[in-house]
Amino acid sequence: MGNNSLSGHLPSLSDLPKLAEFCINDNNFSGPLPSNFSKHPQLTIFIAHNNNFDGELSSTIFDLQKLETVIFSGNEKLSGSLPSILDSPALTSFVMEGCNLSGKLPQTIKSNLNFLYLAGNNLKSTIPALPPSIRNVSLANNLLYGKIDDAFFEHLLDLEVFDIRNNNIGGTMPTSLSQLNHLEELRLDLNKLSGALPDDITEWPIYKKLNSTTSILFGNVWTCPVSDEVREHSHDDDHNVYACGDSIFVSAIAVFAGERANERKWLHPPTSTTKKNYNISFGSLGAACLALYFVATYFGPFGNMWVIANSFRRETRYTKISDGHALCNVVHSSLDLAKVLVLTAFALSIGYWNAPSDYDVVPLFYR
Repeated sequence: MGNNSLSGHLPSLSDLPKLAEFCINDNNFSGPLPSNFSKHPQLTIFIAHNNNFDGELSSTIFDLQKLETVIFSGNEKLSGSLPSILDSPALTSFVMEGCNLSGKLPQTIKSNLNFLYLAGNNLKSTIPALPPSIRNVSLANNLLYGKIDDAFFEHLLDLEVFDIRNNNIGGTMPTSLSQLNHLEELRLDLNKLSGALPDDITEWPIYKKLNSTTSILFGNVWTCPVSDEVREHSHDDDHNVYACGDSIFVSAIAVFAGERANERKWLHPPTSTTKKNYNISFGSLGAACLALYFVATYFGPFGNMWVIANSFRRETRYTKISDGHALCNVVHSSLDLAKVLVLTAFALSIGYWNAPSDYDVVPLFYR
């Protein structure tokens, strides 16, 4: 019944115990999905993507021993959570992109999955170990966190697509990716990955394949330099703007400006170590400015702020100092401070103009 203009709620399917394949995709059905799948023990295929179903997905669907394919993508109001253990023995394709799932990914997957597409939900967990049968994985645009172990991909030798962009995954580049001879699409952008890219990364099979795709730069904080071959192969980098963690001056400003300019926060904050460097740098800058300020104003014609404060403390109501004169002293000292800050910033800008930066091409505005 797919690809029609059918609407309304689904009628009860409980009187169809031999139902094996049920395809109602690309319609306008609404309301809940069946809640008791145990009445359909023969069900192998349930395809209902691009409808308007709401309510929660019943976990009883994962108890079906013959279930092979579930495709519920594009039902934005379809919510619920996934079981902690996914052990449907026949399940090979599980597709629920662009729904409203929450909770965690199954932390134990015993099914022989080939396709796992759960992008565009609200799943918040680490990425579990995947079965060796897996070929395509799409977990983009969720709330996933944690790190990917270096040996994560050692048993996923049939993997063709791995997409986890726009999450909160940290850590370094797993070197076990170099063992994947069938990998054709690798998307790691818009996460919190950091560290140095492997020296031999351009020798990995994905970089040698025709029509292969990588998106690993944008939004992460890789250590510079990043080779031209990696940049040219990465399709996420239309403007050559990506972070690499050598700069402790430009990157803080650039990442902050990028986050404010982009509601999706495509430029993620730097690592805690880099933040510490920023704090040290700007703390030192502030101390230097204050020192220069006191030196400059101490020898000025009106004295510095400290002298003025002390004079107010010592003077009595009989002193013939005018309020206007005191105000002029305060204003003049404030202008001295502004001049010192501007001159110090200008001197630092000259020094940092050609410094290693967070970006291969630093926009002039950031400079």
